[in-house]
Amino acid sequence: MVEDRITDGKRIAQLLASELTGLSTGPVERLGVDDADPDAEPSPEGSFAYDIVLDDRRVGSVFVHEETARVDLSVGDGVADESELAGTTTDGLSLSTTGEDHLRIHVEYGAAVKRAVDLLVDVLDEQCR
Repeated sequence: MVEDRITDGKRIAQLLASELTGLSTGPVERLGVDDADPDAEPSPEGSFAYDIVLDDRRVGSVFVHEETARVDLSVGDGVADESELAGTTTDGLSLSTTGEDHLRIHVEYGAAVKRAVDLLVDVLDEQCR
């Protein structure tokens, strides 16, 4: 059993990018990474690491903090405002809204990346079809 968790924001963002670019089945195959900054260094306010794209259209951005990676996701049509997910914390993920069409997801450790990808697919479900 692994005793240590990956809590380095840059490494978490790298793991997320690997999941988004490496999966080639289902709706995740339409998600990808664009405009990556391999030199992004963690900062308190979050440094831009890359954009998340759906069919070559930007739907969000990933930022690196010292201990987390942050996904700012544009979900459109007031989905974030109405989402039951907003303001919740689930194992390794913290969610909040930054407006009626923006969802913010903090990925707190490496093992939560798969849950973050599942959440992205769920939130983007309408756009992924």
